[in-house]
Amino acid sequence: KELQRKILVILGFSILIILLALVAGIVITNRLYKGVHAFTDFFRKAADEDIKINVTEMIFKEFKLLGTLANQMVEERIEKEKELRRAMLETINLQNLLKNITDSMPSALIAINHDMAIIHWNRNIEINSGIEAGQAEGRILTDIFELSKKEVALIRETLRTGKPCSHTRVTKYG
Repeated sequence: KELQRKILVILGFSILIILLALVAGIVITNRLYKGVHAFTDFFRKAADEDIKINVTEMIFKEFKLLGTLANQMVEERIEKEKELRRAMLETINLQNLLKNITDSMPSALIAINHDMAIIHWNRNIEINSGIEAGQAEGRILTDIFELSKKEVALIRETLRTGKPCSHTRVTKYG
C-alpha cells in the first residue's frame, strides 16, 4: 500500500510536471510565433513603405536586437534614397546646364559613347543637318553621316585612348 501510494504521488507529480511543461511550451511557442509574425509582417510592408518594427512589443531580447537592427536598416535605406534623389536632381540640373551651354555654342557638337551611339546633339547641328536631337540621339553616328574608313578609325582611336585626333575633311564642289 505504501509503495502504491508513493507510485501514485510520483505519477501525480510527473503528470503535473508534464502539464506545466506543456503549458510553458505553448506559452513560449505563442510568444515566438508572435515575434516571428511581427517580423514577417514588417518585412512584407517595409519593402514598399517606410515603416519600423515596434521593438517594445518584442518579448525576447534576441527579437528586440533584431528589431533594432531592422529599424536601423530602414533608416539607412531612407537616408540613401534621399541622397540618391538629391544626386539625381543634381545630375539632371547639370545635364540641363550642359545642354544649355552646348546649344548656345556657334559650332556643331555631337557626343557619342564607345559604341559610337549619339548621346548628345546640339542645336547648331540640328540647324545644319535638319535632324532634331530626338531623332539623332541613340542612333549610331555612321547611320546618320557617311564617314570614310579613316574618319571612323580616328574616332575609334579617340574613343580608345581618350586623346583627341584631328582630320580635316575637304569637300570639293563642281
